[in-house]
Amino acid sequence: MVIFLTAVLLCSSLGMVLLLAIKHWEVSKDRMLFRSTRAQVNESFAIYLNFFASRLPSLAQEKGRTHIEAVEVWCKGMLARVLLKAEGVLERMLRTLKQTTAPHSAQGQVSAFLQEIAEHKRTLAHTREHSLAR
Repeated sequence: MVIFLTAVLLCSSLGMVLLLAIKHWEVSKDRMLFRSTRAQVNESFAIYLNFFASRLPSLAQEKGRTHIEAVEVWCKGMLARVLLKAEGVLERMLRTLKQTTAPHSAQGQVSAFLQEIAEHKRTLAHTREHSLAR
């Protein structure tokens, strides 16, 4: 990279020295090189300069707006997809949570031991209510 930049610097320096030498020759000899073609070159450069200075930036701005709008549409679409995926995941989590926390329906007969414990709890609650009422 350094070699390339050095070569570019040398070439541009050589070009500038050559231009200055030609200009010095024109001024010292009071002659003009390519007198007839300078007007045509000047007109064509004016056309190119006008294009690059005014029309090209406006074209780039229009294209930039188009690309920005396309990126905005793409981002909105991706956001909508992400939100739909998140909603689906949350719905599945909620369904799983409901299934795991729902009480199971009792099937069959309760054992005598559990019936005895339930009766004892009712008795304790009943005696406690009477003792608090007094």
